[in-house]
Amino acid sequence: MKSKCVLCCIALHLFIAVTSAFAQGTAFTYQGQLKNNGLAASGTFDLQFTVYDAGTNGSVVGVPVTNAATTVSNGLFTAQLDFGAGIFDGNARWLQIGIRTNGYSGAFALLTPLQPVTSSPYAIQAVHAATATSASTATTAATANSVSGTNITDTIATAQLPPSVVLNNGSALTLTGALTLPTDGLTVGANQINTTYNRVGIGRVPFNDASNPILINSSQLANPKLEVQGGIAIPGGEEYAFRTAKTRYLTIPNAALISADSQVYHGRIDDGFSSATINGLGSLWAEGGTAGNVAYFIAPVNLPNGAIVTSLKARLIKNGGSMFSVVELFRSDSTGYSGNTAQLIATASTGASAGSVVTVTSSSVDPRYYQMDNQNYQYFLRYSGEQNTQNERFVSALITYQVNKVE
Repeated sequence: MKSKCVLCCIALHLFIAVTSAFAQGTAFTYQGQLKNNGLAASGTFDLQFTVYDAGTNGSVVGVPVTNAATTVSNGLFTAQLDFGAGIFDGNARWLQIGIRTNGYSGAFALLTPLQPVTSSPYAIQAVHAATATSASTATTAATANSVSGTNITDTIATAQLPPSVVLNNGSALTLTGALTLPTDGLTVGANQINTTYNRVGIGRVPFNDASNPILINSSQLANPKLEVQGGIAIPGGEEYAFRTAKTRYLTIPNAALISADSQVYHGRIDDGFSSATINGLGSLWAEGGTAGNVAYFIAPVNLPNGAIVTSLKARLIKNGGSMFSVVELFRSDSTGYSGNTAQLIATASTGASAGSVVTVTSSSVDPRYYQMDNQNYQYFLRYSGEQNTQNERFVSALITYQVNKVE
């Protein structure tokens, strides 16, 4: 192909999608007429198309597109071109066309002049349009009936929002119907929740439970019971208090006791003896020492701070021996048990010869010492039996106490 080939006529138009404008891509059809020495050319040619931003001395925009083996018949040819997105953005564009005989590996002969790209009368989309029925992408739109939320970058005036939208600075808001909260819960600032009777509950829907009614000024308001799912966070310095004190129990097993004088006697746990009415029950007794002398065993007692002791019970075996079996609850200052500064809170004791497995209960609890003060005192249980005597044994002790706050 010689360089005398000239491009006489060019028509440029875009394909129109027949189903939906949103299906339109970036490809378009280019039709032209090719003459060779004034005569209509025919044959197979390679065509190369390059986009410029000016008719002369311009810069290349995008990447050239080559249509190999393009059929030219009677000088007319049709080529499918696709330069990709962003090339035809509304600014002026020109096409440079290069041509060579198909199968020839040499350089393309460049046709002159560059051809201006103009819109087809039936183009359905333009980058700058005063009115568009639909647009998948618009850099600027003064008015749009519908825009995807992800494409909104500017500020939307409050007056443009529908009445159902809840604003951050809204006031006197009334919701109707069900309110669905996120899985992780609802976060509010200080003093942001005001409820009837200063009560708020987040959990299951209340249900009737006559044994646990909600009271206001001693009058029953309703009888729901709130079941909280998840943990309750209490701010530092604050405590959750029960309306009515809760009763709790602490069992002291015989394995918790240690000898107060291990060099003389020690605790031994076994079944010991049995008869028709008595069984050792895996109980503790003082092995070693001298019968007729007292044997002391002690065990630490850990109750919640502020708890109030209401009762002391013990399960003991008394089947002879010359001494009482006694269980006592003490508190002591920092000098501990050996400092002889212990204060007796409650005591429970057998008779001189009970003759069976017995449960003994304290007759009273000293109100001066019955409230736990773990900051200033330590608490312990003491069992008094008889040295080297299997007939006096300790099974277990039970401390009953009450709490008014979450433990």
